[in-house]
Amino acid sequence: MLIAFSYVDSSDHVHYRPIIQRLIELGHKVICIEGGDPNWIDRPVVEAFLSKDSLELESPDHLLTVDSVITTSTTKHIRNCSSNSYIRLFTSIGDTGLNHSYNYNKDFTALLVPGLRAKQCLRDSGIRCDVKIIGLPLLDKVLRVPCSSSFELCYAPSWGSQGSLGIFGEYIAKLRNRYHGECIFRPHVNTRISGRQWIDLFKRCGWAIFPGIESMAALARRSVVILADESSGAVWESALASEMVIACRNPNIERAYTAAEAKKYIHTVETKQELERALESLPGVKAIPLKYCDHREEATNKAVKAILRDVKKQRGK
Repeated sequence: MLIAFSYVDSSDHVHYRPIIQRLIELGHKVICIEGGDPNWIDRPVVEAFLSKDSLELESPDHLLTVDSVITTSTTKHIRNCSSNSYIRLFTSIGDTGLNHSYNYNKDFTALLVPGLRAKQCLRDSGIRCDVKIIGLPLLDKVLRVPCSSSFELCYAPSWGSQGSLGIFGEYIAKLRNRYHGECIFRPHVNTRISGRQWIDLFKRCGWAIFPGIESMAALARRSVVILADESSGAVWESALASEMVIACRNPNIERAYTAAEAKKYIHTVETKQELERALESLPGVKAIPLKYCDHREEATNKAVKAILRDVKKQRGK
């Protein structure tokens, strides 16, 4: 089979890679294509990672006929691909696609989600295609790696009006002086494009700037304390991999359903004073229920089986 993976932004690769590698091991062919705004993709970084698997990021200028197309976004980001099988891989417990479930997902033949909570949201919205609970493939290897303390503090904000940078950014940048070990700033991919002033600020304050592509869960395993946005998937991903996570909330935005639920398990702060107290007391993360991410079985295997099953099903129609 020929399976196409549509890249909307640079971070897609950490979610795709376990699945791509398993498909190749099983003898299937894989093609990786640009699927969104090219400005969202740090092409040299993505190509460097793809080259490890002898793959390239392609910009097809002609129609490709493939057995299945996988994307992390909507069908509008599947460019120049013709197939009977269109699959969306939900990459986060906090996926915004669940807030607009029907319109975002009505054109797919299958949806791969991390847990029962996401499946229920999609069913409640009226979605009737196959919805398979697989967990998060990127966790398969990450959770087997022991925690370490490579970084004393890691800050991973979201971007734009949805992010915490405007509320906490300058304050957190200046926290660097309190720590003897390395502190790392992991900007959102779009901050790298349109928010260079933040990267420059954290550099001036002595922070290391995370240079490439890696899952937030993997970075959390190597960090003593993680600060991430309540409205982002990064905070959930971190909490699945580490106990010391603090969620920073921008009070100027309405809570998405996942953010409202996150505060049940992850300590959330809205002011600099609350953040100050949280960094002193370091409240731990409560266990994340399996309904959000069911990782009792290997997610990569479940994802691959679901993709191949959908291809066969669509062929039979």
